[in-house]
Parts: sequence; C-alpha cells; structure tokens
Amino acid sequence: MAKSSINFQKSKGHSFDHNFRKDEPNYLLKAENRLENFYWQNERTAREIFNDELKEYGAKKGKRPRFENSHWEAVLNLNKNHTLEDVQKVAEYIEQKFNITCATIAVHRDEGHYKNDKPQYNFHAHITFVTVKDGQQNWRKEKIKPSDLAKLQTEVAEILQMERGQENSEAERLSHRQYKKAAQQKEQLEAEILTLKERNAILEQARKDSKGKGFLKSFFDMLSSIKKSEQQYTQEQLLAEIERLKELDKQRREENERLQRQQEQQARLAAKAAELERQNKELNLKLSHEQWRNDMLKNVNDELEAENNKLKSFIKEAFNYIRIASKSLFDTISDIFSNKFTAPLLTDPKKDEEFIDRSKETQQRSNLTPLKPENHQEQKQEEQQSDEAKDKPQEQKNPRIHKK
Repeated sequence: MAKSSINFQKSKGHSFDHNFRKDEPNYLLKAENRLENFYWQNERTAREIFNDELKEYGAKKGKRPRFENSHWEAVLNLNKNHTLEDVQKVAEYIEQKFNITCATIAVHRDEGHYKNDKPQYNFHAHITFVTVKDGQQNWRKEKIKPSDLAKLQTEVAEILQMERGQENSEAERLSHRQYKKAAQQKEQLEAEILTLKERNAILEQARKDSKGKGFLKSFFDMLSSIKKSEQQYTQEQLLAEIERLKELDKQRREENERLQRQQEQQARLAAKAAELERQNKELNLKLSHEQWRNDMLKNVNDELEAENNKLKSFIKEAFNYIRIASKSLFDTISDIFSNKFTAPLLTDPKKDEEFIDRSKETQQRSNLTPLKPENHQEQKQEEQQSDEAKDKPQEQKNPRIHKK
C-alpha cells in the first residue's frame, strides 16, 4: 500500500496532454494490464479562469500576475481503492485552504513497472490549480509557509485514510537560505518558460520555414492549435515539439502515398475488370446473335425439309396414281424410252424412292411447278386429239377409199 504524499510544482506546457493521455508516454504498462483512468474538468479552462480573475484587478496599479506563474499542479499518491470522488474531496479542501481554483483532475491507473512479470502499479492523480483569486496571487511565499505544506500532508492522509509519509523535519523546515535557493531555482525555471509572444514567434517562423515544402494541412493546423492552447514550453521543449510534429507529418505523408498507390492499383484493377466485363458482354451478344442465326437457319431448314417431304409425298402419290390409272401412258413411255428406266417404276416402289431422291439432289428448291394428277389427264386428252389430227390427213390422201 502506498503512503500518502502530495507535491506541488508549476504546470508544464505539455501537462494537459500528458494528464489526459492525448500524448501517451512510453513508460505505460502493457495494454492488457492498464486499469481505467478517471478525468474531471472545470466548466472553464485554466486560461479562462485566470482571465476572469484578472478582471478583479481592474485599474489597480502594479505588476499583474502572469498565467505561467499562476498555473500549478499537485501530484497525489493513491491506492487502488481510491476513486475520482476521493480526489475531488482533496482538491476541494486545497481550494478552501489556500483560496485557489481547481481546473482539472486526472487519476492515472495505467503507470507502473514489472516485477517477476507482474505489474506493480503506481496509482496517483494530477490536480491543476489557478492560484490567482479575488484580485490577488495567493500562491506565494508570503502566504504559503513550509509548515502549511507539512500540515497539508497530514490532512490529505486523513482525507484519503492513508498512512502518512514519514516526516522529515529538516526537509519540511526550510531555512531562509534554503527557501531563497529554492525560490531562485523556481525563478530560473520561470525564466526558461517562453512568453506567449516568444512562443508564437517561434511557431510562426516554423510555419514560414515549412511553407511550400510539401507539409500537410494538418501540420499547420497543429502549429496553430499550439498557439491557441494553454500549454507552456521552454524553447527546447517547443523546438522538440515542432520536430515531433514534422516527423508525424512525414509518417502521414508516407501513409497517404501508400494509400494513393493502393487506390491507383485498385483503379487499374477496376478498369481491367470493367474491360473484361465489356468483352464478356460483347461475346455474350455475339453468342446470342449466333444462337438467333442458328435458330433461324434451323427454322429455314425445317421448312425446306417439310417442303421436300411434301414434294416427295406428292411425287410418290403421283407415281401411285399413274401406276394405277395411267398405265397406258407408261406403256407408251416404255415404247419410247428404255425399258431399263421405266420398267422398275411400274413394278418396284423402292425405285420410286431412288428417283425422288435423285430429283431432290438435282432440283432442290426448283421453280418448276409439280405435275398434278389432273394434268396427266389433260395431257392424255391432248395426245388423243393429236392422234385424231393425224388421222385426218390420211383420209385426205385416200379420198377414194373414203368414198367406198
């Protein structure tokens, strides 16, 4: 169990980001071992509290306090069982005891070290105060005595119900010389803190030096945010912060370039996919056209085949009709043409098929009009008339025979 302890020092420029974990230190415990932190903020920022208190000075003559000397921070030891409410009780007690205003509270439960691979926690809280109140600076040696701070240690231990740290009378009873030395060290530290004008001048020069060199807009936004913030810096700290921002900007630009290359590659792949899709649609269209063409050709072929079948059937029926009803005509044809060709037509139906097939091969889609059975009858009548006409001239040649 930790012993009670509270120590005060001026708030540093990076305190807010550190306390609220906007800028995580590298000495935190592993993520799986960190416990939850607790935070609290006044309705007004430390700067706003300070500016409001300055109004109490009015037209009062004399040196007015500076914010850098009026923003203090207390580090308070805690145990695991302590809550944000416990720390608020301590902060309220200090406010009343020294007539100052609490600005922020941060309870840290994520720091410590490891012993035999087991986390050893350093539970503590950071409490910041604005020490200007009621028109005066209340945190100065004329008001804050070493004995007051020593008594505060005991009072805080009682509030938190912790064992008080061992008293060191020599350390607590500062001699005039020791106090003067400590005051000189504080003044030296204060002298190192940049004024707002000095800080902003360095930031403006950094902005000008970086302009036109490829830095992202976010880099210049961060420089601007430092100008607007309440953070205090020494020159060394500020220059280091600017370099950190430059390195962060470099990493972001490299990441942006990587993402851009990735997007360009994705765009190329998308264009290739679109081209393949277009080609696929074109092939599908061609296949569809070919299918339509094949269907049309099949329909035409089916129609031709149907017509040929009808023609074949008609010819076959015609042959049957001729074979039965017009055998005399075939007899005449037999007399005129070779019996080798006509005889099978009258006697062998299979020859009819062969004849039809040969006709189909040589006269496909012929424009000749097929003979109908009645056409043969007309032809027979014409032949009979022709025979009668032949007989008439014979009668003229033999008139005498006719007279007899």
